[in-house]
Amino acid sequence: MISHKHKLIFVHINKTAGTSIKHLLLKHGADQEGGEHGPLTTFISDKTNNYFKFSFVRNPWDRFLSVYHFRRVKKVLNQLEHGIKDDISFKKFVKKIHHRESPYYHKGRDKFFLGPMVNWLKNKDGEVDMDFIGRFENLEEDIATVIEKIGLPSSFALPHANREPHPHYTTFYDSETVDLVGSMMEDDISYFGYKYE
Repeated sequence: MISHKHKLIFVHINKTAGTSIKHLLLKHGADQEGGEHGPLTTFISDKTNNYFKFSFVRNPWDRFLSVYHFRRVKKVLNQLEHGIKDDISFKKFVKKIHHRESPYYHKGRDKFFLGPMVNWLKNKDGEVDMDFIGRFENLEEDIATVIEKIGLPSSFALPHANREPHPHYTTFYDSETVDLVGSMMEDDISYFGYKYE
């Protein structure tokens, strides 16, 4: 998302409260250009070089579980869209994604949607090029930092959109799925310092 009015680029990584953040920005008058999701490279141009670039990230194991719940609730994994006849378990979903099996894994879209978050944040030279990276786990405080940086009113209420409440992510994992997601998200774990805890 680009707002020329506020001179910002928001890289909306899926399942990191991005829809709520976008709604907050639009509520406070941000204009929007660009699609819902996309890596930094899709928003960079000569016109936006000096814009404030920010994004939010999330514990990779928690984010992966949130993707699973979202796709089940939104019926992305059912027979109406993909010809899948079973109500897939989380463990089976992780294995299918790890092996990049169609139709669970869409080779074009899921390179980013189910891949490391750090890949969303790189410039054309392959370097992370952001002014601020907030954390889902510290959402209220970090969005307040963004609001201050771009000059929006300091009093705000962050709307909750696409929220899929579930128990703590660790209750869904076993040693195998911990390792599989860890291997797929190794770059995030290394770059952001996340741990399974």
